[in-house]
Amino acid sequence: MRTFSLYLYSNKNLVGSALALLGLVAWGLGFIVSFSLPIVVGLYAFGALVTPRTRYELALERGQTDEQIGAQLRALLQKTKKRLPEDLQSKAQNISSKILELLPLLHTFENGGNREAFNVKQTALDYLPSTLENYLNLPTAYARLHVGADGKTPQQMLGNQLELLEKSLGETERLLLEGDLQKMQVNGRFLEDKFGTPEKFL
Repeated sequence: MRTFSLYLYSNKNLVGSALALLGLVAWGLGFIVSFSLPIVVGLYAFGALVTPRTRYELALERGQTDEQIGAQLRALLQKTKKRLPEDLQSKAQNISSKILELLPLLHTFENGGNREAFNVKQTALDYLPSTLENYLNLPTAYARLHVGADGKTPQQMLGNQLELLEKSLGETERLLLEGDLQKMQVNGRFLEDKFGTPEKFL
């Protein structure tokens, strides 16, 4: 049933239906006299066959430097700009910006298998690209108009998923910064024990 709904909203069906409608109009105006049904069906089939199906593949390459990840994220956002509504594009941009802010902090933690550092990298390389890819590979009309069993359209679901990613990165930032603070406090106690009272940072 879902496959049929996706096809109804697809560009293939829309273009095929438009050509079939033109065939009916031509028949109504007298331009087509005989074999009208085969011609209309043929026009629909032609439209459906020649209309390409656009597929998005947004996964980022692994093993990249911070600068390369940033460049790939910018390219990803540029690729999605025409298909994403402005508010969702803004959310994706905020997530990308937060990732780029956090990447320099990761090198302190990731060698120790820190879960927060892992989550930031996974958000850049997998979670954000796959979330956008799943949405963009739906027909545009289906994504905007089709209401699922939970009462939400794919567009609304994408908004919720991007909000979760934003929230997760905010929590990750807090934990990473707390980790830095704890290291400063430990270092402060070490210096105090070894050399006397150091300058207080807080």
